[in-house]
Amino acid sequence: MEKPASIVASGTIKKDGSGTRSKRPSQTITPLARRLGLQPDVTYSKGQEALAAEAIRTAPTPVLVSWQHESIPSLAAALVGGAGIAPESWPDEDFDSIWVLQNDGADVWSFSRHSQGLLDGDG
Repeated sequence: MEKPASIVASGTIKKDGSGTRSKRPSQTITPLARRLGLQPDVTYSKGQEALAAEAIRTAPTPVLVSWQHESIPSLAAALVGGAGIAPESWPDEDFDSIWVLQNDGADVWSFSRHSQGLLDGDG
């Protein structure tokens, strides 16, 4: 995979009460962001996937996204315009997957799933 040019992570609760208390998405990417010298965009929170998708579309590519797993399918659907190429759910027991959505520049998207390979038993 390519080195990200930008990073987006879901933020915590906003002044209007939207979002989540979870800091895990931003905590997950903080070490990598520091190493790459990137400032993660944490403008949008869980429940604001359509707005986050717009920000992702305009960010320098490739974009690394860290989000609550139960809302990643909604974010993916918003990003690709509901093209139906990504799964509609993320299994609760899956802590090892990376979803890759690629755009060919003509608004044609492709989806692939990869394993991080960091869990016990991964080769």
